[in-house]
Amino acid sequence: MADENETYIDDSKPQELRVDDCALLVVDMLNDFLTDGGVMALPGAEVIYGPLAALIAASRAAGMPFI
Repeated sequence: MADENETYIDDSKPQELRVDDCALLVVDMLNDFLTDGGVMALPGAEVIYGPLAALIAASRAAGMPFI
């Protein structure tokens, strides 16, 4: 049963983020997930490079902290 105090986000609609309330956290995935022979290598995972680079650039341009 859902808790009446829980907040649900409708992820089918764009969400507004306030730069002063957010930070972008990117976990280093390269060696384990994206490198051949990595412990949890995912074939084809390199497709995230472009979108991730764009997200990092947009976050920095907006002045959002990047961790």
